[in-house]
Amino acid sequence: MKKAWLLIVIFSTVSCGDTVQSEDLEYLDGYWEISEVEMPDGQTREYKASTTVDYISLDGREGYRKKVQPSLSGTYTTSDDAVSLTITEKEGVFYINYQEAGNNWSERITILQPGTLEVVNEEQVVYRYKRYEPINIQ
Repeated sequence: MKKAWLLIVIFSTVSCGDTVQSEDLEYLDGYWEISEVEMPDGQTREYKASTTVDYISLDGREGYRKKVQPSLSGTYTTSDDAVSLTITEKEGVFYINYQEAGNNWSERITILQPGTLEVVNEEQVVYRYKRYEPINIQ
C-alpha cells in the first residue's frame, strides 16, 4: 500500500511540473529560434541554424509576433509585418491565438520556461523553440 501511495505522489508531482502556469507567460516576451519540428507521424526535423528569429512582444495577454533577421553586429532587420496575438486559457491550458488579415489560428502552449518554448498547432504539429542568444562580433 505504501508503494502505491508513493507512486501516486511521484506521478502527481511529475505531471503537475509540466503544466504551464499563468506566471510563466512572461517568458514568452523576446526572441525565439526554432530548434525542431515534429510531425504528427513522429518524423522530426532539426534546425541547426536559422536566418530568421521570431520576436514575441506581450502586454498582458495581448501582443504580436514578427519575424526578424539578426545580424552579427547584434542588430535586427525587420519588416512592418506583425501578426496580432492574444493568450487565452481554457481548462488550465494556455493558447496563443493569432489573427492576421482574416486568417486565424491557435497553438497550444505545452512547455514554457525561460529558455524553452513548445507549442502544438491545430494539425498536431509540434514546434520547439529555444531562446535566441545573439552573436555579437565587434
